[in-house]
Amino acid sequence: MAFPPYFDTTVFERFELREGDVFVSTTGKSGTTWCCNIVHQLLSNGADFNDINDVVPWIEFKVP
Repeated sequence: MAFPPYFDTTVFERFELREGDVFVSTTGKSGTTWCCNIVHQLLSNGADFNDINDVVPWIEFKVP
């Protein structure tokens, strides 16, 4: 699998799955942010938020 150079792919090696974790996996330019919004709204019963990036982490950008 190829990733852009700004992705830290080693984070996947250190990432520990927890019970209840949900992964949203889409292809590029297919509405990933939109899909994250839908999943978050379903799991949080429509909780309000300002920006999806404040409530949904992107593990490939997560700083250890």
